[in-house]
Amino acid sequence: MSCRHFASLHRFALGATLCLAASGCGDSVEPRIPTTVVVRPTTLSFSTLLVRKSLIANVIDQNGRTMLGELIRWSTSNSSVAIVIRQDGRIESIGSGTATITATSGSISGAAAITVDVPAPVLEFSSVTVGGAHSCGVTTVHGAYCWGANTFGQLGDRSLLDRSLPVIVGRTDSFYTVRSVTAGLTHTCGLFENDLTPRGYCWGHNNVGQTSYFGGFDNDAPSSVLIQGEGSAQGSTQSVTVGDNHGCLVTTDDVAYCWGENASGQLGDGTNTGGLTPRPIAGGHTFQSVSATGDHTCALTASGDAFCWGENGIGQLGDGTSTDRNEPVAVVGGLTFASLSGGCGVTPDGDGYCWGDNASGQLGDGTNTSSNAPIPISGGLDFQSLSSGEAFTCGVTTTGDAYCWGDNATGQLGNGTFDSSNVPIPVSGGHTFQSVAAGTVSSCGVTTAGDAYCWGDNTSGQLGDGTNDSSNVPVRVGG
Repeated sequence: MSCRHFASLHRFALGATLCLAASGCGDSVEPRIPTTVVVRPTTLSFSTLLVRKSLIANVIDQNGRTMLGELIRWSTSNSSVAIVIRQDGRIESIGSGTATITATSGSISGAAAITVDVPAPVLEFSSVTVGGAHSCGVTTVHGAYCWGANTFGQLGDRSLLDRSLPVIVGRTDSFYTVRSVTAGLTHTCGLFENDLTPRGYCWGHNNVGQTSYFGGFDNDAPSSVLIQGEGSAQGSTQSVTVGDNHGCLVTTDDVAYCWGENASGQLGDGTNTGGLTPRPIAGGHTFQSVSATGDHTCALTASGDAFCWGENGIGQLGDGTSTDRNEPVAVVGGLTFASLSGGCGVTPDGDGYCWGDNASGQLGDGTNTSSNAPIPISGGLDFQSLSSGEAFTCGVTTTGDAYCWGDNATGQLGNGTFDSSNVPIPVSGGHTFQSVAAGTVSSCGVTTAGDAYCWGDNTSGQLGDGTNDSSNVPVRVGG
């Protein structure tokens, strides 16, 4: 046999062997079958909230080789701990705890274990505010925190996740000095400054323009938008207040502006047309403060005269009628007030008066009869402040004792029962408060030591104690 003939036979034998290994010479390429998904790293730890890190996932075939171009879907087992930011494996730490991040391709998957260990902040508050199902507070070092419902971003933490513990608003701990925060039904506004110029910001629901003029929050801080009245020169903003779906501000020149929903005339500009930008209040009044509540607004002049406008079907404007007003009308009775909150006011002598709906006893006069004019609160208490909720009221006396009255179906009176009351009853716990805020179905207060306590409904975490358990006695914010 010649050498050339032998070489030909060798090549034929080698080809036959390769065909057999591939299960047939006509189909020589073995199909690649994905068998596993490998995620790297397999564990990630976070010691800070709102930090982003990346995971990598590879699909591996039956021969241990990486398959390119395979579709991978990422998911989290616990969105209150870590969330998937993008479908390329980018995740963000949200709250303390553990979570599993899973990468899935077809019917196979791989996972990484996530641990977020961030101690709850020890916060000392100077004020609190309560909205529909969320609460917020300003600390003594001028940071803003919120907790509770977050469906529309009303907590300002760049997520839509409910929180049962306080989370910082934007980056107000390092970028802004926070003067005040006020919670509405599903949105929030605040007065911040970072260059000695006070600016108003809003975030959350914007279905009727209650936040559109001010913008929301970007990744680091509130959008920088200076509150300015439409076509009118004005001084710096000195206060911001919000109702259910509208807001108002007062400038350092004592000029008031409002924006948002206006179906009942709650913007006070003489129309019933909603506004995306702040409009000056009609009538030429100068106001020291404004309080927006529900669908109406009240304001106080420097001389202590009270004016209200907006919805008035149950006498909540205190003008002696039940007619809606789209311009300010004087509260009847000839009283002079030192402070106002919705349909309640405190005189310079500490006497408390309320007006409007009283079906649940929220006027505190010992009856359940509504009134379209101010009536005195029973009990002879000397108040330093009052706060009107949806169907209940709370107040703090000059000695720091907190009282609430009205509806108590969710324990929002804080007296250890669920019984409504048409007279003031003391809040349990023996705390000495500097302020108390009443919301829709919950309340919060700040003690003279700077501790925040909340009570009432907690289905969205608005009591801020780390649970979703409602309470008819005060529980400490932060747990």
